Amino acid sequence: MKTKFTLLFAAALLLACASCGKAEPASDNVTPTPETRIAAENYISPSSVYAAEDGTVYAADETGGRVIRLGADGSIAAQIDLEGGAHCVKVHDGKVYVTRGGLDGTLTVLSADLKIEKEYPVGHTPTDVEFAGNIAYVTNRFSDTVTAIDLTTDGDTSTFNVSREPIAAAIANGKLYVACHLPDDAANEDVVSASVHVFHDLEDVRTVRYDGVIELVNGTGGVKDIEATPDGSRLFVSAVIARYQYPTTQLDGAWINSNGFAIIDAATDSYVNTILLDDVTLGAASPWGIAFDEENAYFAASGTGEIISFPMNKLDAAMKAGRELADEIGLLSAVRTRTQLPGEGVRDIMLRDGKLYCTEYFTGDIAVLNTSDLSISTLSLGEQPEADIVRLGETLWYDATKCYQNWEACASCHPDGRVDGFNWDNLNDGLGNPKSAVSMMYTFRCPPVMITGIRADAGTAVRAGMKFIQFNTIDEESNRAIDEYLKSMLPEESPALELGGTLTETAAEGKELFEQYGCVQCHPAPLYTDLKHHTSPILGKDGGWENRDFATPTLVEVWRSAPYMYNGSAKTIEDAVRHFVPEGTSDDDVAKISEFVRSIGTEGEDYGVEQVFWTGEDGTEGQGRPAAGSTLTGFTVRCQAENAVPAYADVTLITDDGRITCRYSLGEMAYNTAAYVDLSAESLYMRDGRWGLEINFADKKGNPLASPYVLTVKEN
Repeated sequence: MKTKFTLLFAAALLLACASCGKAEPASDNVTPTPETRIAAENYISPSSVYAAEDGTVYAADETGGRVIRLGADGSIAAQIDLEGGAHCVKVHDGKVYVTRGGLDGTLTVLSADLKIEKEYPVGHTPTDVEFAGNIAYVTNRFSDTVTAIDLTTDGDTSTFNVSREPIAAAIANGKLYVACHLPDDAANEDVVSASVHVFHDLEDVRTVRYDGVIELVNGTGGVKDIEATPDGSRLFVSAVIARYQYPTTQLDGAWINSNGFAIIDAATDSYVNTILLDDVTLGAASPWGIAFDEENAYFAASGTGEIISFPMNKLDAAMKAGRELADEIGLLSAVRTRTQLPGEGVRDIMLRDGKLYCTEYFTGDIAVLNTSDLSISTLSLGEQPEADIVRLGETLWYDATKCYQNWEACASCHPDGRVDGFNWDNLNDGLGNPKSAVSMMYTFRCPPVMITGIRADAGTAVRAGMKFIQFNTIDEESNRAIDEYLKSMLPEESPALELGGTLTETAAEGKELFEQYGCVQCHPAPLYTDLKHHTSPILGKDGGWENRDFATPTLVEVWRSAPYMYNGSAKTIEDAVRHFVPEGTSDDDVAKISEFVRSIGTEGEDYGVEQVFWTGEDGTEGQGRPAAGSTLTGFTVRCQAENAVPAYADVTLITDDGRITCRYSLGEMAYNTAAYVDLSAESLYMRDGRWGLEINFADKKGNPLASPYVLTVKEN
């Protein structure tokens, strides 16, 4: 039985309803949905593992925010809870180092028994740390920087800019190599690929020097790890290789995505080749962690839950051909071993004394592969709760076994539910019109979806994606779980914000200009889209498109969605803003508007309308902006602030005859949970004419908790 909340009215609003002849709404109309939710921090999600020489094993728990130490016997010897999630754990000179946090990222130093000794502020979402003597190098994923920290002082630091989302680092031949997760090219350039940045003179934060960038083969993205070979002569970079030049007509032969690793020569700091991990009829989706022993290389295929290994001498022999190997599927199939792990979501791996330690992110434990006989044991990190529907949906998002021949997962093109940085020619709106991949952020709130609005809503797109991109069908329960995962996605705090999560002075000025220049007409808060179609200002300029309008995209978390415009031709937000502001707008104004757009998230939006539901005169059901002649039946609302106070929802129907407003108590809502507000008893009929809907959220004193949600009604 679902728990229900009580419907409340303010006296003034009762009078307003009565004056319009509106009956008092029925009670018990606010229902939590889905029925059961488990807070993310209650899951164990190991994202990093470090096996020490004495047999001790350390694991970083991403969602739980813990560091866990296992003794040599495999039992839990100690653990510590840390705010902000634990991304990476490593041991250096007897100390345990943990990268954690988001906008307020830190490098935390722990003693061997997990007591905090020191903390160093770094950048947004630090994902990896490497050591050169007494200097720690931290990759800050969303700051697009690397922080160098002198561990012998009070924290003398230097910060270096790199390209998009530095996610992993390695040291070889006395140099630091930083691998970036995504391309930062315009998507319509001839070559679009992720890159590796090189630094030298690492022993002093004052003398570190930038050596340059190594571009990887065209289509390289979704980079997850970089590791040096035992002799330090080469580095391997795990990645997805997107075949974005082809229309998405099939999957056979790695037609859409292939999976492998790039090789870099540490002596010359140059790209050497790309080798695929896929077999001819069986993909190895989502390459993640990399490890080596003296003879073999090991890769985590996260999407298929496997460890893939092969002898290094066989790789050397294959590369003697002297040609690019990125298209040669199954090159090492005859010498490759694929070992299925027992759990789900293998990510980071580390090899020590013949044992390969493998984090199983969704299962919540460490699988240990004995490399001599391929036997597997498991180290428990604690009791894992049974997955709720959102966690199940997230697991499915990363699961390539639901795809034909295991070539890709949903995350292959939409890592973390966001973008991969490539243009794709999907067939849902014709052939020959490639478009930039879009983020899943707010897709359920902003129907219709896809750039052209070709899909009526996100649920339809999920099912079509499984059928026409994954070339498979899954049961409706699984589809619904993916729906709930995407609905649960909330934006990361922008790196453009102040550390406290507020707008900078420049962004605040940009917000005023955003309104002054009329940007707000098509991008009103809180969704920052009017849910309408408009013509792109660059439509047809590349000669590759027929004349059609595009669904206005949300600007929420747009800082994470580069490149911009329908064809990915704008590399930066500034480039995109210049297309829309009046000719002659100063560079200073463009910069300020861009800073505001870069900052847009859920700041000040404690609650958000997720979907509005209605029924047409012919009985058809819809969501989004209601059509004239329809009747509103309800809406879902999500609590999107961790410290949100209980709210009231004021629902106002604006008619030719006046305004009808009713108030509903949402009661206590846990962070990132949703509730359904049933309006079916209110007979909110949208007759022909100019009608509108406005939903406001306020606390019991009437203080607003979100921007008004406004929909105008389509006329017949």
